[in-house]
Amino acid sequence: MNLLKYPINFINFISQTIGDFASTFYLFIVFFTTYEVFMRYIFNNPTDWVFETCIYLSGAAICMAGPYVTKEQTHISITTILDQLPKKIQKIIKVFNILFACIVCFVVSYACLPWGWAALLNGETSGTGMDSYGPALVKPMVGIAALIMGFQFIVNMINFLKEDDKI
Repeated sequence: MNLLKYPINFINFISQTIGDFASTFYLFIVFFTTYEVFMRYIFNNPTDWVFETCIYLSGAAICMAGPYVTKEQTHISITTILDQLPKKIQKIIKVFNILFACIVCFVVSYACLPWGWAALLNGETSGTGMDSYGPALVKPMVGIAALIMGFQFIVNMINFLKEDDKI
């Protein structure tokens, strides 16, 4: 199990770093939105870039938050029924949930990476008045985030099974 220590720590580090970086996007969103409100209602001079920028920043932040939330296991889950089941059944269901989530993440990654890569290489733009390169930057993030989340679910499975062996 010592052999897995370094890949596990690396995946945890990547998820943590990406999540920390993504959290700063919300500060920019708040700043830009405040700026837009100020310009629109005080100076009667609205911007044409704030809305689209905030949309792509929030999309990127949501994508990058996925691996962090998976690492911390802070996603929303309703465990009312699960907590009433015997421990052995709980373990089986938790293993199934992690395995299913891992498979879904890898399938999403497999489906999205070519699509995102094409958007990046073609310099896909939004087609709006601002015509930003937001889609070219955010679309690949969907596949990359799903791939990292898939690896993070594998790490979560290893950690869950290690903890279960100690009990």
